[in-house]
Amino acid sequence: MLRPLKQTDFSAVKRLFHEAFDPSEDKHLHPVWKQRREDASLGIWRDGCLMGAALVRGTMLEYICVSTAARGGGFGTQLLQAVMALSPALHLTPVNDPRVIRWYESQGFRLSSVRGDRKVYAKHPHQLRSKGPIPVMSHDEEGDCDRDREGPVSPSNHGVAMHVRLPRLSV
Repeated sequence: MLRPLKQTDFSAVKRLFHEAFDPSEDKHLHPVWKQRREDASLGIWRDGCLMGAALVRGTMLEYICVSTAARGGGFGTQLLQAVMALSPALHLTPVNDPRVIRWYESQGFRLSSVRGDRKVYAKHPHQLRSKGPIPVMSHDEEGDCDRDREGPVSPSNHGVAMHVRLPRLSV
């Protein structure tokens, strides 16, 4: 069962957190828990046990972890996809582990920026979903828009498609 984390879930989240993360991260758990987005911080449960948790603060996925007993069962992917559905402009700073980074990239995250030694990855809702032409809006004489003309998609703007208003050409 996948559901938002409640205040009463904190002890289960803390146990899972201690199983998954280095003890040096422990000091960060309380502030993140208190400032979490209650709608987007989720837990995945099986037989009354917390198998995975994701803590979101603003648009930042602060922590996501899965119990060692449940790893490889798709819980992490299910949890991440549910969080992404609730936070379309999600970003994160993963540990510097190529396996973890490949997993995030397989879920659609891309390197967005570098802050010191931390790399920030983002999943933006406006990324192109296809490489084909995108309809371009144009104005007719009355000022109404129509979508029957296509225009080229530029690789600029970091893969973000933009609607361009073109004047109607008389032929």
